Amino acid sequence: MPTRKVKNTFVPFLFLVLMAFSGFGQDEMEREGMEAFKHHEIGALLSHTHMRAGEVEGESKKRLSLPSFSIFYNYHLNHKWSVGLHTDFVTEQFVAQSLGGGKSIERERPMAPAIMVGFKPGKHFTFLIGGGADIDPEETLGLIRIDSEYGLELGNEWEFIVALGYDIRIDAFDSFQLGLGVSKRF
Repeated sequence: MPTRKVKNTFVPFLFLVLMAFSGFGQDEMEREGMEAFKHHEIGALLSHTHMRAGEVEGESKKRLSLPSFSIFYNYHLNHKWSVGLHTDFVTEQFVAQSLGGGKSIERERPMAPAIMVGFKPGKHFTFLIGGGADIDPEETLGLIRIDSEYGLELGNEWEFIVALGYDIRIDAFDSFQLGLGVSKRF
């Protein structure tokens, strides 16, 4: 029987997938070359954040895998370059082992906004780099983020995204994220 956490994660994911497929009914030939360049993009990802070592709910583990999600906004300067705000949310309280095996750092459902610059060299891949902060009620940590995304056009300016990201919290711990989601250009 699924747990409440699985149900709470599955319902928003199903909603995003259904929204993504709603654009398939449009005729591609009708839209091609007739629309102006769309500068704005919003999106959401469901993901897991992975860390080397830590503790969740009092249980010590060699690797942590925590449910998380991301929302983002990008402003596209042209077809190759964009700048945006990407915010990650971890949905659990955890204790992370700091780099070098030093002290443990307790985090309570942190959010991590970052200003990102994106470069899209071709049709599908986008590479992003930026910085921001990892914020929870007790402490704020500096953050450097490196992301890569693979996008598939779904039609009607919707895109399905597979994302892989790496976060470095300065003088603390690092993590990587793997996520799936959708975005919409307007």
